[in-house]
Amino acid sequence: MSLDDDSWEVKAEAAKSLGVLGDKQAVERLRQALSDDNWWVRHNAANSLYQLGEEGTNALREASRSGERAPRAAAAQVLAERALGV
Repeated sequence: MSLDDDSWEVKAEAAKSLGVLGDKQAVERLRQALSDDNWWVRHNAANSLYQLGEEGTNALREASRSGERAPRAAAAQVLAERALGV
């Protein structure tokens, strides 16, 4: 899967594409991508989770309470942006 690629650019685009495609089977992989080393991968994964509806939004809410800083920040940012209509 492209989310496992060595290139952050490929992973970021893969994360973005999964949301555009509406692939609800990708929720767990996108949740894992919230811990990626690269900010763009995390950000695109969070946006895609939001696009996937209730299951994805629930994953974001869970991640926003995570003990890990990177997934918590990515999830919280997207939830806040969407609440503001950004």
